[in-house]
Amino acid sequence: MNLSDTTFNAFTPGYATCISTNTTGCMHTIHMEFDHDWKAAGYCGPSTACDPHAMAQATPAEPSPNCQKTPVPAACFIDVQGYVFWDSEAANAPGAWHSFSGWEIHPLTAWRISNTSPDFSLSASPSSLAILLGQSASSTITVNSLNSFTGSISFTTTVVSQSNSSAPAPVVTMNPSTVTVSASGMNSSTLSVTTASSDTGDYAVTVTGTSGNLSRSMILSVDIVDFGIVANPASLAIPIGSSRQSTLTLAGINGFSGSIGLTANVSPTSLTGGLSPSDPTASLSASNVALTAGGTAAVTLTVSASLLTTPGTYAVSISATSGGLTHTTVVNITVTLV
Repeated sequence: MNLSDTTFNAFTPGYATCISTNTTGCMHTIHMEFDHDWKAAGYCGPSTACDPHAMAQATPAEPSPNCQKTPVPAACFIDVQGYVFWDSEAANAPGAWHSFSGWEIHPLTAWRISNTSPDFSLSASPSSLAILLGQSASSTITVNSLNSFTGSISFTTTVVSQSNSSAPAPVVTMNPSTVTVSASGMNSSTLSVTTASSDTGDYAVTVTGTSGNLSRSMILSVDIVDFGIVANPASLAIPIGSSRQSTLTLAGINGFSGSIGLTANVSPTSLTGGLSPSDPTASLSASNVALTAGGTAAVTLTVSASLLTTPGTYAVSISATSGGLTHTTVVNITVTLV
């Protein structure tokens, strides 16, 4: 532990040349110990990083955070804390009249001269988006002034596929595209992502804020998700007066999670179908399912043909909807006499 980076004695010459100890005519030695940075003492305080560099260790090649590379040699803006006391090492020196009283401690403190340049930072809330294929979502981009930065910041965005998709990238817009920040203040812009012509996959959206020669960037992750529905079997032969079943399996794509609503509708597909007093009926074991990321769900479709149903072909259309996204699968039905 480096408790004292710099120590020295200050003498008060009287009628003789001072040396490193008290002598007659060279009294009242003031001993000083400076710690250029209290971090060197091993205590960094909350949310800070320790800096063990002593003043003499700073060089242009490897300056501490408190030193700058130019001019050469490196200049250190020092934090000084320490103490001054009257040195009592020569209390018996001839003519000594003050040092016999012991140490007289005078704490002292100095502050580092800061040359930190004005700056700004970017943050996003949320910092990642999971968007249904064909849908849109938004994130708030916040600009924070640092070190009394003030000025106008213009935004630009770039989109890169992380899954090597050849589909068109989602469309990204910023509104407003320019914001003004006051000293120690903040401002925000809304980033909107539209996936109308995109494919499922992962994308990285880089947001860059520029003010003059100063630029700062951040990355927002965008996952375009989807779900699918399949029927097994996809066709049923049903004698009149009986029923048959098909299993509908729903699965998320690219991390989809959410609730999916289900409906089933029957329509005739032949001239004979639809002329009977009663078309086949379709029912679902569940009208709503919840999928977790990477999960699947199964729903049973039951199709019944009454004795009054005219033999022929029919189609059961099953629609699965989440948000504004709908997928449909069809189960073909053939109603027979036996």
